[in-house]
Amino acid sequence: MKKAILIAFAFLVLGFVFFLSEERHEEGLTEITYWKLKPEEIRYYPPKGSSEFEKFIQTDLVFKRMETGLKTQPHFTIEGVDVESKEKFLYEGSYNVKNLFTEMSVLTTKSINPGKPEILEKFQISKEKSPSLEMLVSSKVEKKIYIGEETRDKAYRYLLSDNDLITIGSPVFSKFTNSPLELRERYYTRFGEFEVARIAFQSEGVRLTVENNPETKNGLQVSKWFKVTNGKFRLDPTDGGNLYAYLQSFKADLFPDEADGEGFAVAKELVSTETFGQLDVFLINGLHFKIKLFPKTVLKNKSYYPVVKEVEKYSSWSPSYAGEQSVTQLIDLLKKIQSAPEWTEPKGK
Repeated sequence: MKKAILIAFAFLVLGFVFFLSEERHEEGLTEITYWKLKPEEIRYYPPKGSSEFEKFIQTDLVFKRMETGLKTQPHFTIEGVDVESKEKFLYEGSYNVKNLFTEMSVLTTKSINPGKPEILEKFQISKEKSPSLEMLVSSKVEKKIYIGEETRDKAYRYLLSDNDLITIGSPVFSKFTNSPLELRERYYTRFGEFEVARIAFQSEGVRLTVENNPETKNGLQVSKWFKVTNGKFRLDPTDGGNLYAYLQSFKADLFPDEADGEGFAVAKELVSTETFGQLDVFLINGLHFKIKLFPKTVLKNKSYYPVVKEVEKYSSWSPSYAGEQSVTQLIDLLKKIQSAPEWTEPKGK
């Protein structure tokens, strides 16, 4: 009889804990801060042998945050190993990576409960099988979380951290259930117009350097573009604006590990030759972007230019491909600017 009472009591306690961990978030309770830290590196480890997490990315990934100055945005990267070729890759992290560092810096939860074995099993949390994240500061692991299943309403996920069962918003982890390509930045040059100090391009037939010296008119900052090749000449604002706008859209149309990319081994070989041309972008904060273009190639009946992007002092991307049309349009625009006459501002402006 005594044993039966103890068993019944255990079930009551277990049910109460389940209620706390599975229902409290549905009552609109205020989220509480579980930790605050500033990770410099986040490591993702995939699930192992669990069908519950088959949608999660199935390879190790390392994300890094590098400070570039007191008043400038950090530089984010993503590193991994290609499953097929075993080649290491490194790219700039997309907004998803930036968001991950923000979310892991101040982690908030709807509930905190003891991470008892029977509860962890119910919510598919296992240190051996669950996908997990490690947060590192100064190369030391400060925090680790094991990811479990979603709540019934799909709004939250259960996690284990420091032997606590916590509930975190599902969108935080949806980035690991989408294509890993969404964690990479495709755009080669994304920055504010007034951040640009100088743009230079050099290839056979094109040698051009332009500067942006913004000024304030009627309380508003406006760009003032100059050509500085063989002297310094005022550039038509339309041409300067068009160049800036085009660079904002210049991106990797294909990665080597996409369906038509033919793999990292091929890409590595294609960028081992002399460059076809190089685009340099210098920002006022001192950052220097180098976009190296290599001779045109054909992949699956489409023409591309292999590209390697470098952020001086910080990172060098693995190869990617820009479509032939986008590179041709860029060169045509640069040639137009190269041959343009000096622009004179209309009187009265």
